[in-house]
Amino acid sequence: MIVTLIYLAAQICQNTRVVRPAAHHSKSQGWNDLNAALGSDAEAARILLQGSRGYSDLKPEERFRFTLLMRAIMGRHEAEFFQIREGLVDADLLLSQERALASALTEPGAREFWEKNGDRFSEIFQSHVAQVLSV
Repeated sequence: MIVTLIYLAAQICQNTRVVRPAAHHSKSQGWNDLNAALGSDAEAARILLQGSRGYSDLKPEERFRFTLLMRAIMGRHEAEFFQIREGLVDADLLLSQERALASALTEPGAREFWEKNGDRFSEIFQSHVAQVLSV
């Protein structure tokens, strides 16, 4: 019995050493992919910039595309929040995640997007966003 517990403890430690770097890589790769996609698509970049300034000012098609872009961005933030919360990524990254999240929602159009679409995300993430924005 004791040998089994020692074996299981060793397996858990080994698994943690494998899972945490993989989760960190996944987090970084997700942001890199999103940044590369936005950086290589001039129209998407234009819509993101314009929509961030004024969500309601966009034409319907642009608003739809801006909404999809912001859902992707906020989806990455939500995934990162849960990775940190579950201990898959170091908790010391929480502060940088919170700064990036606040930055993503500083512009009036981005904030309006969140007010109209925030309910599409988990309640715990909505609470996290509210806490970040209240600071």
